[in-house]
Amino acid sequence: IERPLGVTQLIAIEPYKEQKQYMERVKQFGQTKNLAYLHNYKGDSEKAGKAVGLICTSEGKKAALSLKLIDPTFPDHPSDKINTMTNVFVENYHKFSSDKGAQLIFCDQGVPNGTNFNLYAYMKELLVNKGIPENQIAFIHDWDKKRTQLFNKVNTGEIRCVIGSTGKM
Repeated sequence: IERPLGVTQLIAIEPYKEQKQYMERVKQFGQTKNLAYLHNYKGDSEKAGKAVGLICTSEGKKAALSLKLIDPTFPDHPSDKINTMTNVFVENYHKFSSDKGAQLIFCDQGVPNGTNFNLYAYMKELLVNKGIPENQIAFIHDWDKKRTQLFNKVNTGEIRCVIGSTGKM
């Protein structure tokens, strides 16, 4: 069987109001080193003054992906990156249904068993709520010792979504 070429799909997303507001708070922290500007930040204030750039970068990356990485109680936003990605995923899922096309979702933040919000479980929940069968979604880390079995299931169309970090994929 001839294997199709993989296609990377890059989609630019405009920041929404709450993201812009949080990024302004990150900017204020960067200028003042005052941790009060960072919502829900749990770091040491003495150490934070020495790592302002790293903290700003880390908070900015999280906020750009999902404000839920900052605080899980932040509400969903229909045009954030995660919701946009799941919408495109569902479109492609149906578009390539006759071929049982598979998609890989690379995500290096919010990984399971991390100290932050579990973005993988959140993505799976969104996909299932949008009609993707739960048994067709796999987390790569659950298959560490059975990688060949996982990709056999992907090749047969039994699993059509694999979510994992760059290092694990």
